Amino acid sequence: MENGQHRIELKREAIYRQVWESPLPSVAAALHITMDTLKRVCGLLEVPLPKSGHWRRVTRPRTKSLPRRTKGEAESIWIHLKRDKWVIDPSQFMSQAAVHKQAVKIDGPHALVKRATKYYENPALAASGLMKARSNSAPSLPVSVELKARALTFVDLLLKRLDREGYDLKWRGAMQVGIEESVLRLSVYEETVQVDRPPTPEEAARDKRHFYFEPRIYHGNKPTGRLCVSIVGYREWKDAPKIPVEKHLEEIARALPVCLQERKEAIRLEIERHRLWQEEMRRLDEKHRAERLERSRQERLEVELTAWEKALSIRRLVDALVAAHTDGGDEVADMEFCEWIAWLRRRADLLDPTRRV
Repeated sequence: MENGQHRIELKREAIYRQVWESPLPSVAAALHITMDTLKRVCGLLEVPLPKSGHWRRVTRPRTKSLPRRTKGEAESIWIHLKRDKWVIDPSQFMSQAAVHKQAVKIDGPHALVKRATKYYENPALAASGLMKARSNSAPSLPVSVELKARALTFVDLLLKRLDREGYDLKWRGAMQVGIEESVLRLSVYEETVQVDRPPTPEEAARDKRHFYFEPRIYHGNKPTGRLCVSIVGYREWKDAPKIPVEKHLEEIARALPVCLQERKEAIRLEIERHRLWQEEMRRLDEKHRAERLERSRQERLEVELTAWEKALSIRRLVDALVAAHTDGGDEVADMEFCEWIAWLRRRADLLDPTRRV
């Protein structure tokens, strides 16, 4: 075993010796990995494991020999630390058929598949004959009852394949596959075709009341028995006459990182577009604010100028009235005239914007 900071290489010969010299929990503890990871590594490298109770027997059975590997198959496997969890690096070794065979044999059904199997023990059926979820939290698997076992097997292989690559998997409603902040939706379903159907009693009774209309043709969906899988919004695979959708498992696994990158890029572009839109909105708001301020200042100018001219006119009027009524003396003719002049001066002071500064 070669140990790096974040990667460990587990060699086939060394693992074989260790699992037949010590119990599996001791070997997993010595390698600083979990029992599940150790069993998965042994399955992928085709290392035989002792049967249950092997270490409790006084006379232990003979050790199983290590089977030979064909030329080109890996003699070691790398695992790397990701999010505080050791995951297998699937980029190096053995045929995928052997991976699936050993994974199913060792691990059993995936946890999400076990949950889906419980939900669809007694499934509810839609009008089209496809199974439907009884709640929003149930996994969505719109296939016919005849195709249920095959669909669950395919989903099990797909989830295990994705789980080995460190994806975050959820199956509540649509199946979600994510890594970092990018999330894609996967859908496994049965293809349907549109066919004519007879009206239900309620529809027939309604049509009978509207006898003057032409007879209405009703349509329904009929399952075709073809299993389909799609990366929602990106790609889709279907059963072909001689190529079932299971043959596309590797293609689906290879397409996911590409679609996730496209999704990540689309999110980045959307964030960038939103940022540019916000900047444009701020620029327009600033422009509109400046225009409103300019209009308000122009209106204020008109009002202040009118008031100032009116105040000047009132003061000139006061000077003219006082000059006309003094008769060359220092006193004004009467008290009423004096009050009028005082009011005019107060009015001019109120209107004059220079007196309000």
